Amino acid sequence: MDQTHQDDGFTFLELLIVITLLGILTALSIPQFKQSAENMQLSSTAQQLQSYINFLIQRSVVETVPIRMILDTEKNSYRAQKEQDTRYFQDFRLPSGIKIAADKQDVFIYPDGTIDKVTITLTNKQNKSATLTTQGVFGGTKIKTQ
Repeated sequence: MDQTHQDDGFTFLELLIVITLLGILTALSIPQFKQSAENMQLSSTAQQLQSYINFLIQRSVVETVPIRMILDTEKNSYRAQKEQDTRYFQDFRLPSGIKIAADKQDVFIYPDGTIDKVTITLTNKQNKSATLTTQGVFGGTKIKTQ
């Protein structure tokens, strides 16, 4: 009499191998996810700064008053104030791990919509950077990532 044996599941060894492979793949992908998150944070911070500069240009035009934006590389922050005012609109601190550098610390925005020409570089822990360049006479900013 011929008996056939049919397996209905996986052996313990097969399950152990699959779990080990999943663990290895997870361990290899975690650093990549961390880098992706830090790069997305850099990009988001650059876009927020760009939006803030555009907001300041609009506010200067509407209120017909020059606005001074201060880029504080020591405190890793930026803020703005009306030219004749000592109060700041808001102080923005950059997320930890992102550093700011600029060729000017004070950037003036004028009621005609123009802005001083300046290059602002944001850099994360992996030395990836996003560079914002103001358009000067045309107003506005452009972002270039590296």
